[in-house]
Amino acid sequence: MQTIPVTKFTNLQMEILKLFAVSLSEDDLQVIKTLIITYLSQRAIHLATQEWEKRDLDEDELLNMHLRTPYQV
Repeated sequence: MQTIPVTKFTNLQMEILKLFAVSLSEDDLQVIKTLIITYLSQRAIHLATQEWEKRDLDEDELLNMHLRTPYQV
């Protein structure tokens, strides 16, 4: 018989479980989804901006970068 690995929830998962223990209207659920998406997109933009500034990139340099992995025969 296989044992099922125990997975611990992250702090974010625990907060979301607590939130969804309460019955919400579809409108409230949509608002919460929008808030989460907005937060995550702003976070991604912030991290990308930090990386952009750390590498001192500009648009021309980025457009001319060769980022593709060469094909191997």
